[in-house]
Amino acid sequence: MTIRIKKDRIEFDGYTLYETPQGLFLNTNINAACFYDMFQGTVAGIFAGGITPSVTYNTISRMPFAAPAASGTAVGTMTICRYSSSCHSSATHGFVAAGGQNPGFVCTIEYFPFTAGFNSTCVGNLGTPATEGYVGTSSSTFGFVSGGGGPQSAITKFPFASGGVATSVGSLTQARDSGSGHSSYTHGYDAGGAPVGPTNNIQKFSFQSDANATNIGTMSPVARRSAGGISSCINGYATGGGYPVKSTITRFPFATDSGGTDISNLATSRERVAGSSSVTHGYSAGGNTSGTASGPFLSNVERFAFSADTSNASVGSLSYASQNMAGMQD
Repeated sequence: MTIRIKKDRIEFDGYTLYETPQGLFLNTNINAACFYDMFQGTVAGIFAGGITPSVTYNTISRMPFAAPAASGTAVGTMTICRYSSSCHSSATHGFVAAGGQNPGFVCTIEYFPFTAGFNSTCVGNLGTPATEGYVGTSSSTFGFVSGGGGPQSAITKFPFASGGVATSVGSLTQARDSGSGHSSYTHGYDAGGAPVGPTNNIQKFSFQSDANATNIGTMSPVARRSAGGISSCINGYATGGGYPVKSTITRFPFATDSGGTDISNLATSRERVAGSSSVTHGYSAGGNTSGTASGPFLSNVERFAFSADTSNASVGSLSYASQNMAGMQD
């Protein structure tokens, strides 16, 4: 969120607070739950890395939220090619941790600024096994990483301010990899995933105290892995997923520990999806339409409004078709 302090007003996130003879006035109503939340983006969706049978990418692409009916633009590169990484968004930077390299795996953490010059820098290490399938969530000050290939059950965190080596803070109730990550103001959520076959339960853990996760319900009657993780101020959304490949959009509330509801469908069934979250919309990018290693793979980006349970519509494309990209937001 950008805050501008003027002589006679304060501007932030599309709102203006100014003084009148009757007192302070805000130019529109504001949802208190969104006022302090740092997770949703206001500028652009950011997508990094990915893999096809022939290429592993290190590309960082940017797609503006204000003009989604356009192609995403390649704006920088990561230090290495990687896919199926955990991804995190601070107020100023995107973070990508661990993942596969084809061949091999890494456990390093790198970050890049959301301003001009998106090229990334290595800033730390997860301190956990080098693998793919970790789930990333974000508080305002820490990146949290859960699960991972193996499967694993550990939850670790690293500070956005300094990077370094991540520290262990707890465990999931069930080892898993390739879940979808969702972030409220106070908690991280690891939904679905694959302990052996796909699962559908939702696990929740605190951002404010180091503790194990709790199981709060199921996403929907259908188990899935590799769905796109999206978050509004009040709900988590999982889009697509496998196996087999699905088009379902599932929503679950942050305010109550309850399961999810299937509310709509993607225009194109896909798994290994990258999710990105603006203040008003959820975005699903890339993915695999067949569930097999040979694809086909997608470059298009679909979006849906948080205010209505409606189907996705394609709003643009990234510069390359891929699966297992890391999705973030500025």
